[in-house]
Amino acid sequence: MSPEDGTLKVVMPALGADDVAPSVNLIDAESLELVRTAFCLEEVSVPAGKYLLSSTLPTGERSLGVAEISPGEHEEVHLTFESSATVEPAEAAAELGSLGPPPLRQRMGAEPAPAVEAKPWFLRYLSRGPLGVKAARAQTEVEKTSEDGTVEFAVRVSGEEGVVFAQVAADGQVPQNVALPVNGRTSSQSCRLTVTSAAELTPSVSLPDNPLADAVARYIHSGALQEAASVPGQAEALLQQKMADPFGAALGGYALLRLHKLERLHDWSTNLASWFPWLPDGAIIAGEKAALEGNYEGAATYLCDAARRGLPAFADGFSMLVSRLREYGSPDALPPGVSKKLGREIAEHAERLLPLSPLVDFSRIMLAFPGARLDDPVGSQEPIASHDASEGWRRFSPSTGLLEP
Repeated sequence: MSPEDGTLKVVMPALGADDVAPSVNLIDAESLELVRTAFCLEEVSVPAGKYLLSSTLPTGERSLGVAEISPGEHEEVHLTFESSATVEPAEAAAELGSLGPPPLRQRMGAEPAPAVEAKPWFLRYLSRGPLGVKAARAQTEVEKTSEDGTVEFAVRVSGEEGVVFAQVAADGQVPQNVALPVNGRTSSQSCRLTVTSAAELTPSVSLPDNPLADAVARYIHSGALQEAASVPGQAEALLQQKMADPFGAALGGYALLRLHKLERLHDWSTNLASWFPWLPDGAIIAGEKAALEGNYEGAATYLCDAARRGLPAFADGFSMLVSRLREYGSPDALPPGVSKKLGREIAEHAERLLPLSPLVDFSRIMLAFPGARLDDPVGSQEPIASHDASEGWRRFSPSTGLLEP
């Protein structure tokens, strides 16, 4: 712990189940970068400064707070459910709106943008893996269109050497990306992609063909408290089925980590990391497990491996990855057993990935962020000039409800 650091412990109301230990994102109030992820009641060391605390409870309720950390001091912050908070909404909006650099403050405090007239937009698939960014192949069928502009697609992805992202774009808007929890290289090949088009395009995904994985995902996002006790067994079953569905296995691994059930991970997390070298999530889970067990060299090795593989499929994975990279990335504060050479690589990955944190929507299950280029989303926050079919783009026309070549 540096003399410039302080310690923080976040306390929440009793959730009625011993298995539930919500994670809390600690976000720098000025840069809005994710500093680290901690568990409720876990005492963590963080640099002195002001932080936005954000946690999603198993009920789906959001819990928000602010912490100011002084050097050498301990701070204990009590978060409350939104429904029981005593802070008036206007006061909360004013407080949260004061955080971050001026452009983001203005955007957070501005009136919602009016809905735009339904216009054609574009869709394509890209994979991000150890070999970089490549065009991905997928069969896409329109399943349902709604009057509010929402479109549901059935997507079947071909085998790709990396995590596949759906990228949607409209004229004058920064493209939006969301990872798909499917890959034709495994038995998990199809999912549902939903695109809403209010003020801006927003893609999201679900797994109707994998009820267990979809149920665990929904619990992580907004599950009922009474289901909490049964989730560890379900998550363990998902992880055990890693050969059939590595995405479901990764989802189970994240659930077990969040629920502090390390013993249920067995050695399956290391197998997941080894057997699917194109999937960063396996290495992230193995690295986080090693870190929580005090195996810092193993944790650092897995984290670097995960960063080399590309971008994880799940937001939880990105949160864990950048949190540990930031924690281990200081040459003057390397954990025991981590070599300086490995520390330098960690610092390089941290420099590359940490700037993406403010763009990631951590309230989502799948990794989602804006950006025209998957290899440099932070440096491509601008609309795409053209959507040529030769680059994989397909045009969706709201007037016809058809996805055209």
